[in-house]
Amino acid sequence: MLAAPRAISSRLPATPTRPRRFRALQFQRRARGTAAPLIFVELIAGECDDNLAAELRVWSDSQVRRLRLGDALEQLRAELAAARPAPDSLHLLIVVRPAPSRRTCTSFPAGGRKIRTPGRCRRRGRALVRESESGRRVEELIAETGQAWSQVVSDVVVEFVLPRALLNLPVHSWATERASGAPKPLYLSYSTIVRSLERMCAPRWHPVWRQRWESWVGDPSFERVYFCRAGDRHDPLRLEAILSNEQWAMAVLTESPPVSAISGHDELLPALRTGVPVIVWHPSASSEVVREAVALLAESSGGLGDCPH
Repeated sequence: MLAAPRAISSRLPATPTRPRRFRALQFQRRARGTAAPLIFVELIAGECDDNLAAELRVWSDSQVRRLRLGDALEQLRAELAAARPAPDSLHLLIVVRPAPSRRTCTSFPAGGRKIRTPGRCRRRGRALVRESESGRRVEELIAETGQAWSQVVSDVVVEFVLPRALLNLPVHSWATERASGAPKPLYLSYSTIVRSLERMCAPRWHPVWRQRWESWVGDPSFERVYFCRAGDRHDPLRLEAILSNEQWAMAVLTESPPVSAISGHDELLPALRTGVPVIVWHPSASSEVVREAVALLAESSGGLGDCPH
């Protein structure tokens, strides 16, 4: 039996249905003229990130040369490509990190709906820029990626991965198309999402985060929104106990989170640690106004599950 190299097989995403898929392929290999493991590897390659998919296909190429199955593999790849649906959206992840008197901007283009952590996406560009130049550098990254994706008919989502110290950056309003003489804010051109760098870099928080996210996707109702109270930031352990209840899948903070987790004055850290997938705040509006805005979103056609749009 053919076997993928251990360095590759240990990195394959685990799925309980894959053993059954492989056994089913055993019955099809004679009809297709292609070894079942090769079919299996090609199927898995279509579900992996670009780097791992390329490694898997290099391994397939070496096997078909040995088995003289080149024509069959070409036909298989053509069939899989034709059957693979176009991605619903293309994602550009931009990681912004603070540096002494400057910021580091790194971009990770990622096709398809699946959200990948920066460590699993191929880095496209990295630049050290002054704080005042951050918006212009992001515009350049978006323009470069847009050119690469110009032949793809799909929505583009821009995702900013920000450390806590920069979570309040107004990235959604950074200008695009400056050269036209009539620049537009980013949110008018693209769906814009902000993600927590601390959460992405904390694997211990990920299992409950995934569970809560799946639960939220299934039921993004207004009844699952917890509106923080003024006293919550003075007792973060009590707030963490409240948010640990699986009923809560969205938290509305009473104010913008401080740039650091100050003991006794923080609502963000409890929400991150309990895996609450959607965290909302407004830099200046009162809690009453934010509550009304969330209620209006809940009554819209897409409901709270359509918040990024």
